[in-house]
Amino acid sequence: MDNEISMKFKAERFRERLESLLKKFPPNQYAEVASMKIHDSFQNHRLMGRYPIHFLLHSIQANCGFYNTNRTEVLTEKKLQQVLNHYRQYFDPVAEYFLTKEDGVEPFFINLQRQQFFAQRSQGVNSIGRAILLFTENHYPKSEKYVMDTYGISFIEWLQIGFSISSVIYKQGKGIPLPRFLQLYQRLASRHTMNSFFNLNSISPVEIKEFNRKIDEKVGQTFSLFFETYLQGVFVEKPMLKLHETDYLIVHEELFMEKATNGIYDLCKKDIQSDFGMEFGHHFEGYIITLLKEFLPHKHVFTEKQLRNLTVKKICDVMLVFDDYIFLIECKGIEYSAYIATENSMKSDNSSRKISNGFDQLCSAVNLINGGVFESLIGEHHNKKVIAAVVTYKQLYMANTKWYYENNILPNMKSEKGSMEQLFSLRPQIMSVEELELLLTTAKNNNSKSYYEIFHERLAQGDHFLQGDWVGYLNRGNGVITLLQNALDKFTEELKLKLQSDNA
Repeated sequence: MDNEISMKFKAERFRERLESLLKKFPPNQYAEVASMKIHDSFQNHRLMGRYPIHFLLHSIQANCGFYNTNRTEVLTEKKLQQVLNHYRQYFDPVAEYFLTKEDGVEPFFINLQRQQFFAQRSQGVNSIGRAILLFTENHYPKSEKYVMDTYGISFIEWLQIGFSISSVIYKQGKGIPLPRFLQLYQRLASRHTMNSFFNLNSISPVEIKEFNRKIDEKVGQTFSLFFETYLQGVFVEKPMLKLHETDYLIVHEELFMEKATNGIYDLCKKDIQSDFGMEFGHHFEGYIITLLKEFLPHKHVFTEKQLRNLTVKKICDVMLVFDDYIFLIECKGIEYSAYIATENSMKSDNSSRKISNGFDQLCSAVNLINGGVFESLIGEHHNKKVIAAVVTYKQLYMANTKWYYENNILPNMKSEKGSMEQLFSLRPQIMSVEELELLLTTAKNNNSKSYYEIFHERLAQGDHFLQGDWVGYLNRGNGVITLLQNALDKFTEELKLKLQSDNA
């Protein structure tokens, strides 16, 4: 109790000192300077030590919340460094809490990665092409109708407006004057639709104060204090800062591109979780099957529909069958949804329950394989090794560590105790869809390596704690996936033709 009181006092002192440093700078001025440093650091990672992106993002949000209209000072480089030095010298209650526990290293590093990695990731051809394939085809009758009725924007309009704004950003900088944008792209969508997109993705400095209050209310004052710099802030949800009535600042270009590609998912998951979950889950599974068939002869790919003809028991979504091994895949269109990452939050998060259910399905599938249920479909199965993965839509940091499995996944599983160890020589993995794409491209570019060999090389090294996630292990330089490049090219060409037609 005394230690908690002490940590709370120090956390309060951090926030009070931060307020005293930031309250004198007008948000418009501070945001423009800090966002330029974010841009420079992202372009040149050697600058991240001097201008840490996650601290800069937090400081912009804090400045909006703390600004005193009676104080106005010019933000100089020296004053900006004073702010950043305060972050660097911060007594960290999250580190204090986790690192004094016997098994606290892994959950601390999960929090650390959640704090920093989201701001360092870029959106490339594969991620953009994936969003186009997932959201431009008519597979969401209930979800898209809801978004149209509520916000007046279709899925295709969302992507088109988002990518058009991105092109403006890269051409003229991070500032977006709304009147000029509406003039240039006046027939891309209606004025109402354009305004709706800007409203959904922007927030004013005054509104940030209310956002901060709601987060405090949601997670509690104590957790809000302790996790002060670990909360993925307002610009993840709304990456455009409304500076004036018609002028918007893109605080971090990559956060905006993330919202342009995944904003439909975020919006529907928040508003209509049940209907969207059903529709997206079906389409996500279809995307994975299409992706696999892009890399493999169809004779290796067996879908749930084919397997379901032979059993009514739990099975996985895809079974890849090779000469000497089988690769099982279960698709879960999920993300980690809690604002904070305490032990209880991670254990009770919907993502943990869904993954545990996925592992149960994988165990059932192996038992059915061993029982010869699928032999008429897949042929001889004896002596074949089995590897498996639950593929998620978004990244779950360090989800394959022993700590994460034992504390968050295993307690929610319904399979018999020890069945995972008995059925799999290599523990099934949790992979984001990006990591699955990287696995496929890595194997393709290393013709002598199978998926099993990559799994074995990776997992034979021991626990993932020191190795990081699959995304860091696999080669991100393998190039783009033709399927996704083609989707982007087609989308871009159609957008160009539409704009040319509009301006004719």
